[in-house]
Amino acid sequence: CGLRDVRAAAIGDTLFEVGTIVQPLEKNLRPSRPGLYASVFPPDGALFEDMARAVDRLALNDPAVTVTREPPRPVLGLGLRCGFLGILHMDVFRQRLADEFQEDVLFCAPTVPYRAAPLSVQIDKDNMIIDNTVEKEDIFLNIETLEKWPTEEITSKKLCILEPVVDLVVFVPQQFLGSALQVLEATRGMQMQQVDASQYNSVLHCRAPWAAVVEGLGEKLAQATQGYASLQVADQPRWRRNDRLVKLDIAINTEIIPALSVVVDRDDALHKGRQVAELLKSNISRQQFEVVIQARLHTKNLAKERLAPVRKDVLTTKAGKTVGGGDVTRKKKVLEKQKAGKKRAKTVARGVQLDQETFWKVLGMPSTAGNSSKDN
Repeated sequence: CGLRDVRAAAIGDTLFEVGTIVQPLEKNLRPSRPGLYASVFPPDGALFEDMARAVDRLALNDPAVTVTREPPRPVLGLGLRCGFLGILHMDVFRQRLADEFQEDVLFCAPTVPYRAAPLSVQIDKDNMIIDNTVEKEDIFLNIETLEKWPTEEITSKKLCILEPVVDLVVFVPQQFLGSALQVLEATRGMQMQQVDASQYNSVLHCRAPWAAVVEGLGEKLAQATQGYASLQVADQPRWRRNDRLVKLDIAINTEIIPALSVVVDRDDALHKGRQVAELLKSNISRQQFEVVIQARLHTKNLAKERLAPVRKDVLTTKAGKTVGGGDVTRKKKVLEKQKAGKKRAKTVARGVQLDQETFWKVLGMPSTAGNSSKDN
């Protein structure tokens, strides 16, 4: 059959000898689709091939993982785009990569897939896409990476954004019911039904964005209820139209870092932009050149932070003598040379290092996932 790679065999394919009669399988078999995506980068660009081989070997016995190569990214370099079934699946894969292959790699915070559809797409009263419309795959534009996010002009005239949402069941004591509802409201969740399971406990049936679950909705509920609340995903993600979603870009020295881009509600873009800019400023070490951090919505700057350069006294030699003595011309020449070097380094911007902990802090993911790879 000429099969050189086991991943080329799709679900439902049958291998048999010539002349053998086989029973056909069910026609409704479909391959599993990733529920979220995460970009993976090596700590050094020279180690990319080693990381790629380790990921490919680990994915051989996990067909649910999809792996594609990404183009070079500013600051991060070459990387891989991996698709996983969920947050637990991704964390197990990352842990196995560190334990079995000793690969200390940088996992960017996971993102969920979005879709763009024509403005005429059919929706119900809750903005949910009607089921028979979902089967028409050709009318949708899959947005697996935020680099494919349509521009504001296109979304306002031709397309609408669809986000994946899931039905949730939240078990919470009645004394923490108010705190749980506040967390759900803050994550754009919607309460569908409330049932009193007993005198002390309640069950909430809710609908929330899949992105909120990936970003740690369960942990937020546990923190707000002193650990008593539990979360259960009741169904597979469905699609809901949301015209309030926008892409927030983060730029370092005018260079947009795609791995730091996030999707937020339009009303939350300013607050989120300021929060990310401040977190980056506190987690990036000072360089020999100025570092400017900007949060952008389309072409508009929402927030800006500045890291002052580390100042080095180039007018004093190691012996403690002043360069040029009293000659002002020579001093100016040395200072101009230093200024030109800092300008050249700022243009390249390769000296800005972003570690695993910084990514997970900025994008609101639990820091334990970032720390475990370092501890191994």
